[in-house]
Amino acid sequence: MAMSKYWGDEKHEVTILIILIVDFLFYNKYIFSYI
Repeated sequence: MAMSKYWGDEKHEVTILIILIVDFLFYNKYIFSYI
């Protein structure tokens, strides 16, 4: 049970990290295309 919870938390952290990276890349792309 504890192991399952640990994996769930880790997976959630990775998902947030991926979303942040993708958001950052798209934001930079938008800024550069705007300039």
